[in-house]
Amino acid sequence: MIKIKRQLSKRQRFLIVSAIVFFISLAFPYLYSSYGIFTIIGFISLLYPLTWIALKENINGVEYFTLFILPILFALSINLFIQILPDRKLFRLPLLALIPVGMYILFLTENIFNVAAIRTIQLLRAAHAVSYLMTLLTAFFIISFLISLHQGIIFDLITITGTVFPLTIQFLWSFDLISKFTPRTVLYSLAVCLVFAQITMLVNFYPQSVAMISLFMVSVYYVLLGILQHFYEKKLTRKPTIEYAIVAIIVFLIMIATASWFG
Repeated sequence: MIKIKRQLSKRQRFLIVSAIVFFISLAFPYLYSSYGIFTIIGFISLLYPLTWIALKENINGVEYFTLFILPILFALSINLFIQILPDRKLFRLPLLALIPVGMYILFLTENIFNVAAIRTIQLLRAAHAVSYLMTLLTAFFIISFLISLHQGIIFDLITITGTVFPLTIQFLWSFDLISKFTPRTVLYSLAVCLVFAQITMLVNFYPQSVAMISLFMVSVYYVLLGILQHFYEKKLTRKPTIEYAIVAIIVFLIMIATASWFG
């Protein structure tokens, strides 16, 4: 008798791993309250092999970093953001529900990038749009958490730029889709980090709420990534540049108008 070994399809693996990450996330608040930073390290250590199980085919070179960073940081960002929310199910349950949905979508997106590195694929444009949105969302959640800790300017500089760099380099790499980082991708990622370092120093002395500061920083990130995306796609013309400049000006004016200089 011939035994037929049935392997799970990619989509089945995506569903199973997404569900596992969700159940792990249910325990995250309790572990974090007791073990702090060690919970974060353990969470990342678990998510890396789980992500590999989901995306294991044809991974080469820097893809062992670029394909993994957004799913891992997305799940981590939501779990960290939940820590600063009021202890009510009304606030936490929708975010927890977002984890399996978001992970499944990200696995599909990263799989498109993985396949597109080998051959042309129609869904690449849609994958870039999803990656853009999820990168911004992840940045917002993590930056909000880091700022809420109120650990001082040095801590914020290290942690925020340390978050922005991997998010940026994986986003820009998705337009190259080769097995190594190009010099321009590294350079532009460092340039974005430099901008964020300057903004981080500025907002540490600015009288604003955590939510407004986070929105401001992510709005700047939206503009920077948007301009870089148009540049990589060779579509950076006067029109999108003006549109992004208008967004930046509006956000800056809102920050000034809502500041609490006198308590």
